[in-house]
Amino acid sequence: MINGEWIPDVLVALAEGPKQYTGLLGTIREKTHEDGWSETRHLYLQESVLNRTLRRLEREELIERHREPTFPYRARYQLTSAADELLTALTPLAEWPKQHADLVNRARQAGLKGQ
Repeated sequence: MINGEWIPDVLVALAEGPKQYTGLLGTIREKTHEDGWSETRHLYLQESVLNRTLRRLEREELIERHREPTFPYRARYQLTSAADELLTALTPLAEWPKQHADLVNRARQAGLKGQ
């Protein structure tokens, strides 16, 4: 369910709280690898790709979309309780590389030498 190029990025961005579409896109585009997010080049996230990702996450019931009933129509996205639980469960796994950065760097270097 969370396998996909932009899915972790969307979930992490929405963990901060509900966001309108443009705010969500901006939040993801501002993030970099140094922020601890994935190695994806965030600046180049296209709106069509974000739309597909959001629709998929809605189908999988990890996010909810709320559309304002008046013009201009705006969509607001937020995590479901299941997604909140998933992120809580995954947080220790995401923190481990930060706590063992020296080990991770040595493994990367060894992998580069082996190529």
